[in-house]
Amino acid sequence: MLDLVRNIQERQTSAGPVYDVRLSIKGHGRQFKGGFATRTEAAKWRDKIELAVNADAMLRQERLRLPQVVEVWLRATKPDKMGSTIAAQVSALNVHIKTELDVPVEHVTAKLLEDFVKGLPKRLPEGKGRGNGWSTAKRVVDMVKASLRWAARPDVKLIDVNPIRDVPIKLPRPDKSRRAVAGQDFVKLIKAAKTPQRRLLWHLIGYTGCRRGEITALRWSDIDFEEAELRIDRIATPESKGRVVQEGRVKMNQRRTVPLDEGLVEALRAAYRAGGSSINGYIFPSPRVTGPIGFSAVQRWWEQDCEAAGIKSGADGYTIHGLRHMFTTLLLDSGEDLKVVSRILGHSSVRTTQDVYRHVSDSHKKKSIKKLPDLLGGNGKW
Repeated sequence: MLDLVRNIQERQTSAGPVYDVRLSIKGHGRQFKGGFATRTEAAKWRDKIELAVNADAMLRQERLRLPQVVEVWLRATKPDKMGSTIAAQVSALNVHIKTELDVPVEHVTAKLLEDFVKGLPKRLPEGKGRGNGWSTAKRVVDMVKASLRWAARPDVKLIDVNPIRDVPIKLPRPDKSRRAVAGQDFVKLIKAAKTPQRRLLWHLIGYTGCRRGEITALRWSDIDFEEAELRIDRIATPESKGRVVQEGRVKMNQRRTVPLDEGLVEALRAAYRAGGSSINGYIFPSPRVTGPIGFSAVQRWWEQDCEAAGIKSGADGYTIHGLRHMFTTLLLDSGEDLKVVSRILGHSSVRTTQDVYRHVSDSHKKKSIKKLPDLLGGNGKW
């Protein structure tokens, strides 16, 4: 964004190496700070100074543009985000915001964003999983709203007024492909699964509501057979397409234990005994390399088993994530406490569960209203 020279230099001292930062920014002079104990600390100071100078330079522009605000917001909030989130947001900025929403901040309106959302499906790449762009549209709109809200904060004051503050933005309906797998279709899938390993995988996702990457990262040591529960404290990373497992990394930082059905515990115990695996081995190991089965292989299993079961998969059918939706919908429809379901799913808050499964809570409301005549003694007669 700015014409600058930025570098970190290592300097040897009697106490060991230290790191010095030199910034030379055109129009803003030079900045220097030395003696950082690590290169990481030096880089943080450098980025903080550069961000402040960028913001100052932007404030003096006559017409600040939306992509500039989003870019500065991304850099300011980067330390609080996971790698996969950062990658997705940077992609949304470059592919959508810089190309379709490159307007002065004061021109940002609800209609502008809604028009962007309506036209998004036509701009998506052709392919089996094209969908209607719901997740992309939501990500872009959320980024725009969050960046403008941040930019208008008193401690930031990058803009005087957030032009879409308290303005509702209409989003398209979620992809049909994200719907819950129906119970009868789940039964067909289990019966059609080509191997016991696949059957166990679908059972684990469908009976626990865990994410695909949480299940493929499981080791046998994560299963507590006596307490009938599994422990989630690592994932197979999406950026590696499931081939790399990162210890201690869990989506939303929600490490948790998940209760297991007795029948599933027995199936796991039988699989462990039959496989002859090490207790520290993966439940679903890759047949070719050290590590868990990759996401592409799991997707191939899903498509093959869905086809064998006579049910649709992909954009016009079910996705693997539909098993998680099935699990959640069944629990909520049965009247299970929302807080309990949220904790099992590993959501960051109950509000997240409410937002994702609003259709279930709406059905609860209708059922509750229908019970009123019986509860109040009216018996439906007026």
